[in-house]
Amino acid sequence: MDQSNFINLGLLFVTAIAAAFTGWQALDARAARREAQDARDAAKDIERDALKVQIATANAGAAAAAALDEANRIASAAAPKSPWVLMRDGRKIVVRNDSGRQLLEVDARDHSGHGDINALVDLPYATMQPNESLVFGYDKSLESPAVDTLIVTWREAGEAEKRKWGFTVYQTRACRDRRLA
Repeated sequence: MDQSNFINLGLLFVTAIAAAFTGWQALDARAARREAQDARDAAKDIERDALKVQIATANAGAAAAAALDEANRIASAAAPKSPWVLMRDGRKIVVRNDSGRQLLEVDARDHSGHGDINALVDLPYATMQPNESLVFGYDKSLESPAVDTLIVTWREAGEAEKRKWGFTVYQTRACRDRRLA
């Protein structure tokens, strides 16, 4: 064998190794492309699922808001409506019969017992017509508490038991009413 054959044989061997290496890279590239396609498909699936979750969350939020509105509507319908309206103008408190019915044996007292709320009408009223009012003076002193409670009691026609309604009167113009047991 002469020298050129050795060179050709060496080149053949190097070419075979290069071809094998190229084939191995092609297989690797094909596997990488397949993994990239699988990852892209998985990302599309995740994006689709995320969109479904967003839509479901929006629908659930809308349903929760509707349920909350309905619960508030039911609660406000079930809550006892105040038969009285308290209006305050400085040192004068007016409590109006807002029940739409005639009330019997109407009385009102300053529950806190400090004498800050004084009736300007003779109490108790034997009968009180709808929209008729009780008028009170509200005189606060330095020793007075910041909050007073005015309790209104009455009886409805045909009932033996008296009902109570309380108003919390603050030194500011704010008031809060509530039904008492």
